[in-house]
Amino acid sequence: MSNMKADMGGSAAVLGAFVALAIATKDQAYGFFLLAPFVLAWYRLDYLRESGAQMTYVRALLSKPFLLAGVTTVLVYAAANNVFFGGLDGLIRHFTWGGDVYAYRQESGGLGYTLSAQAALFGRTTMLLLQMLG
Repeated sequence: MSNMKADMGGSAAVLGAFVALAIATKDQAYGFFLLAPFVLAWYRLDYLRESGAQMTYVRALLSKPFLLAGVTTVLVYAAANNVFFGGLDGLIRHFTWGGDVYAYRQESGGLGYTLSAQAALFGRTTMLLLQMLG
């Protein structure tokens, strides 16, 4: 976080690269990183306001470091999924196949998308985490 106080361009690019690699290796990782840019922008905005700078939240979110992180994330994600060298069809099939699996899961009587089913899934996940942590 200390780099957030300086011109964090390089740190933002590295963060974007690692976010892209995490998402490329496990699709569900996007949920973990979804709010990160918004929280980091708020932190940076708070620091800049303490320093006497006049800046809005939107300007902080659209500042050079955050745009650099976004561009880096997209480029590294595309490279990790081989989009630049003919892998776009495979990536599209991957996302389409995922939707088909969820539709099949719903039709086959598996855990549905009701609130009670999601609560049961949350409970099972919590129990597994507690067992793993001892």
